[in-house]
Amino acid sequence: MGRTNRRIQLVCCNCGKPYTRYPSQLSGSKYCSKLCASLYKTKQRIKHRTENTKPPPTQKRTADRLIVKPDAVEYQDDIRRITVEAFSSSELGHNGEAELLGLLRSRCRQMLSLVALRGEPVGHILFTPVSIYSDHGQLQGMGLGPLSVLPDYQRQGIGSQLIVSGLERPRARGIPFVTVVGYPDYYIRFGFEPASKFGITHGFKGLPQSLLFIYSCDRTKLTSLNGGVALYQPEFGTQDDRLQR
Repeated sequence: MGRTNRRIQLVCCNCGKPYTRYPSQLSGSKYCSKLCASLYKTKQRIKHRTENTKPPPTQKRTADRLIVKPDAVEYQDDIRRITVEAFSSSELGHNGEAELLGLLRSRCRQMLSLVALRGEPVGHILFTPVSIYSDHGQLQGMGLGPLSVLPDYQRQGIGSQLIVSGLERPRARGIPFVTVVGYPDYYIRFGFEPASKFGITHGFKGLPQSLLFIYSCDRTKLTSLNGGVALYQPEFGTQDDRLQR
């Protein structure tokens, strides 16, 4: 029997154009020509390869995120390096701050040390006990410092994040105040106030009293110590302790 002359109209899967085939040619027929069949299969292979190599949704890499966490032994060498580099590039230079950290580590048990990580250690902040002595009594709080950030990472908010994270911890522990000796334009943005507002001074000879600031967690206790002197740990240097009992 001869092949029937009735053709069936189809649509090409590649170019979309109509074409015809005899019924006996329908099996596996999807394309109007061998060229269209080849082009379609090539496009499918490229699509499959692209879908399987598509990068995951953009996420901030751990190395880019800033993490503030408690200091650990593994970070001590990095913290010393950060301290030296940070203060060496500062206006006043390095004046033994790294050595001070070493002394405080070995002698002060109540210190709070935090490290900032951006893939690796890039900043550090330290809090140590400070006592205010006055004729009306004595009150223990914490003192902020040293604070250091690697020069290449400064002016990126790392120091600010260290201060904010650091202040949260003494406040949560019920510590009544935190002192700092530093530049007013920087520390007042975090809630520090001139110590003179509470009638409190520091005991460092030759250091302007205007550089002492206090972050108050309990104003009632602070105002009751009017005329008091804030004394840091002896490792910070000689201080006037005439009111210490």
